[in-house]
Amino acid sequence: VTDANNCIASLLVNITCSTGIDQYAALADLMILYPNPANEMLHVDLLGKLQTANYEVRILDLLGKEIKSKKSETTGGSMQIEITDLSVGIYIVSIKTNDVVITKKFIIQR
Repeated sequence: VTDANNCIASLLVNITCSTGIDQYAALADLMILYPNPANEMLHVDLLGKLQTANYEVRILDLLGKEIKSKKSETTGGSMQIEITDLSVGIYIVSIKTNDVVITKKFIIQR
């Protein structure tokens, strides 16, 4: 902008937008599902700060309907879930702690 005395003024504005995607990706890395595809048993391991949290594991179909759920009996970050009663297909595992919810897909293949 130039004023009446021919002085020039400028303003530089930096705008940073955060979508939270990086934060979500970092949280998703704290949950490991294996084997994937699974057959009879699904193993869920939590890493980092999630190892000390009480949590609930929910298995959902692709429409979001809860198929199974299991609460951790102790902290420690590992759980096994029997899936022999589930049909072949794609499912979602949702881990809920007091602070976060993390979801990942897994496949049942026989």
